[in-house]
Amino acid sequence: MTNKLKKIINDLIEALFCYDTFTYPISSEYPDIHIVSKVNIIENEINEFKKEIKELYELDTFIPIIPQKGSEVYNCMYNKIYGNIIKLSELIYYIKSLKINLDVNVLKTILEKDIDPEMDISKDDIEKFNKKMNLFDFLVIKKQREDYINELNNREKQINLLYKKIDTKRKYLNEIKNKPSYDLLSSKDAVDKILREQFQKKITIFIVSFQKDLNEIKLNTELYKLIRNNFNWDNFDDLEIEKILDFICIILKDKLIKSYDNKLDVLVKKLNKTKNMIIKLII
Repeated sequence: MTNKLKKIINDLIEALFCYDTFTYPISSEYPDIHIVSKVNIIENEINEFKKEIKELYELDTFIPIIPQKGSEVYNCMYNKIYGNIIKLSELIYYIKSLKINLDVNVLKTILEKDIDPEMDISKDDIEKFNKKMNLFDFLVIKKQREDYINELNNREKQINLLYKKIDTKRKYLNEIKNKPSYDLLSSKDAVDKILREQFQKKITIFIVSFQKDLNEIKLNTELYKLIRNNFNWDNFDDLEIEKILDFICIILKDKLIKSYDNKLDVLVKKLNKTKNMIIKLII
């Protein structure tokens, strides 16, 4: 039973005063102190979406780029187009697949030879054909234009999806901003002020409730200074307040439990009374 009481006392002191929990009053009816951070996170997400949309809109022109003749890129693309064509029939089929209609007489004029669809054609024939038709340039531009249009369509889908995400985030953002908590805690100063005042009230009540007990315990410099200055918190900076907090949670808590070792039930009652006083004062 003794160990259970000690655990109850330990948990109660931590719930009232210790660092991870002192920002949350005992009452559950209290503003969400993280609401400002939530708003900032959502606004940053929206800004990132807008940045992505701006980058996606930057592809707004089409400039055909034909590789320089004889370059590695030119030769690679050229071979992909004509490299496997060995018969005139294959070239005719290839041209028709591009929806370019050439009759035999036109091909005869271009190649400057009689046309037999099954005859083999040389690299020189292809060069001559390409020189007069500019078919290679046409195919390069056609492919680039197709890639460009595909890219635009893809980007349009991405942009529409991002706008939907922004709309969803904005709706959620408006819900949060309409909560009373956001009005109350919409600035860092307001948050700091509320949390600091909460802590000051709690510690003041605690010290007053256990003043006689504290007279028997060696206090750290900051807590001793606070009592001597009649709880004039204006003279304490954040570092000093943290030291008071650490002393209560790390040292004073155990010393207090030890001093009540044979009457832990009395300590529990005093802590409950202190808790009730805190609730009445901070709500």
